Amino acid sequence: MEALWSHRVEGDRFEHMVVEADRVRLSTGNQTLVVSPEGDVLDRHEPRPPGRVDGQRSALMGDGRYALAEGELLRTDANGSLISRAAIVSAPLERQLEGAIRRATQGVPTFETAIENQIRRWWWTTGLVADSERERLIVIGLVIPWLAALRTDGNVEWVRLDRTGIDCCNSAVVANDGTLAHFSSCGRWITFVTTEGNFVSSHDVDGEPAQLLTNGRGVAYVVDLAGRLLAYRPGVGPVLTVEVPHLWHADVRDGILYTVIRHPSDGILVVAFREPG
Repeated sequence: MEALWSHRVEGDRFEHMVVEADRVRLSTGNQTLVVSPEGDVLDRHEPRPPGRVDGQRSALMGDGRYALAEGELLRTDANGSLISRAAIVSAPLERQLEGAIRRATQGVPTFETAIENQIRRWWWTTGLVADSERERLIVIGLVIPWLAALRTDGNVEWVRLDRTGIDCCNSAVVANDGTLAHFSSCGRWITFVTTEGNFVSSHDVDGEPAQLLTNGRGVAYVVDLAGRLLAYRPGVGPVLTVEVPHLWHADVRDGILYTVIRHPSDGILVVAFREPG
């Protein structure tokens, strides 16, 4: 692929990249670079606290940010002030998880104890992504690969367990049609799920998969630390592989693929490409 533009960022580690409609912010240990989608440098400055960067532990939806607490779903404003809280009706979730996960441990007492702790305090080992079109949140088990659809009133719509066992480092992304891509980098698999939580297809991922992202239009991308970007479609599986040497992190928006490259001689670069395919 031919790069649209490229900029070097001072520093020796990647902290976070945030892609917005009119700018991209890439932060390292030494510098934050702000650049327009066209490649114009808007700002360079010393690192500041990242603030409320979207992450797995909270999700931005509408005019609020949602986070899980002990048995509750919290909603805050842009300044972090609490707007509302809702008790999570977790009994259905726990009932559905318990039997399936216990079968995965095959009666090993050590595993069963660990799983018991995972179930009873599930909010400590989960992430959140927004399903804005349906005004709900998707809860992701980070250590045990499960998904749940959680309404903002605290009720659970459905729960599903993917790939019985313990595959950590899990994530999920939501396409505009509601299709979910559920991914485990340690388990090396990606599973597609419908809006109602029903199975579509599952695919093994070769190599060193590290990150999941989507263009919101039916394609899920897996970043491979061997320098590849792998594209998957629900019901189809792998449809495209693109070589991106020294690829470290990526995001995609409005047809542009933004990548973080850790070049052996040039250091950390943010490089933009046309979205492949």
